[in-house]
Amino acid sequence: MRTKNAFPSYAVAAVWLTAALIVSGQQAKRPERAPLPPPTQADVPYGKHKRHRLDFWRAKTNSPAPLVVFIHGGGWSVNDKDALRANALQAFSKAGISVASINYRYVSQAPFPSSFHDAARAVQFLRSKADAWGIDPSRVAAYGNSAGGIMSLWLAFHDDRADLNSDDPVLRRSTRLTCAGGVGAASTLDLHLARKWVGESVTKHRSWPRMFGVQTIDEVLAPKMKKLRQEVSPIHHLTRDDPPVFLQYNQPNEKLAPDASPAKAVHHPVFGLMLQQAMAPLKIECGLQFPGQPEKANPRALIEFIQAKLAKRK
Repeated sequence: MRTKNAFPSYAVAAVWLTAALIVSGQQAKRPERAPLPPPTQADVPYGKHKRHRLDFWRAKTNSPAPLVVFIHGGGWSVNDKDALRANALQAFSKAGISVASINYRYVSQAPFPSSFHDAARAVQFLRSKADAWGIDPSRVAAYGNSAGGIMSLWLAFHDDRADLNSDDPVLRRSTRLTCAGGVGAASTLDLHLARKWVGESVTKHRSWPRMFGVQTIDEVLAPKMKKLRQEVSPIHHLTRDDPPVFLQYNQPNEKLAPDASPAKAVHHPVFGLMLQQAMAPLKIECGLQFPGQPEKANPRALIEFIQAKLAKRK
C-alpha cells in the first residue's frame, strides 16, 4: 500500500455520456434519452445501506473484460445510477468493456467522506466478483459528471484503501484505477484553494455547508475543517504513481465576476487546468477539453480515452 504526500502549495461536454447535473441540491431536468438495456446484474447490494446498490452490464467476450465504473453526479444530494447514458454503455460494450453504475449515500444520509468511501467499496466489491462476473481486476476505470467526476479523480489519486487484514473479504481488494475521467469535475473541494483559482463566486454556492455537514460557509472555511476539505479533494492526494485522467468542461476558461453563478464556478475548467499543471512535472497524462481551445472538440474524447487505456494490459 502506498503512502502519499500532501499536494504542495470540456467545445461540448459529452452529452451522451451523462446529463449535466448542477451541484445545487435540486433535481436537474433530464432530456429525453434512450432507455438503458436490462443489466446482467441488477440492483446488487455492495454494502449494508439502501443506497449501496449497483447495476452491472457484462461485456460479450470469452476473456475477462476490463471494467468501467460510472459514478453519477448531483451534488451528493440527488440522482442515481440510472443517470448512465445508453450511448456510453453501448460504446463501452462494443469495445468489450463491462460497465457498472453505482449509487452511494447522499450527504443527508452520511456526511463527507462517506460517499467517497462508498465509491471505493463499490470498486472493491466489483473486483471481488472478478471470477464470477468475468472482470479483469487489473483493468478498472471510473468516470462521472460533477460530483461523480470528483469521486472518480479521488479514487485515481487516493492511497489504496485495501485492508489486507480485514475480516471483510471485499475490503481486502484494491481501490486503485487504471484511469479516470470527469465532466465538469472540480479537482479540489478546499474552498480556500478553489477561491484562489476561480474567484469569490465559488464560495457562494448554497450547497457547501450541506455537503460538509455544517450550517454555514464560515464553518466550511474554518481551520478545523482543513483536514476534511483536503481529504475529499483529489489534487491533494496526487503523487507520481497515479494513473492518467481525462477531463471535459462545457464552458470556456474565462475569468468570472464576483457575482457570477456559483454553479458555473464549481464546474469551471480552471480546475482541470490546475490539475493538468500539477500532473505535468510528475509525467502523468491529464487530457483536457473545454470550449475555446484551438483544436476542434471531440465529444467522444472521454469515452475513447478510457477505451484506449483499458485496452492496454498491465
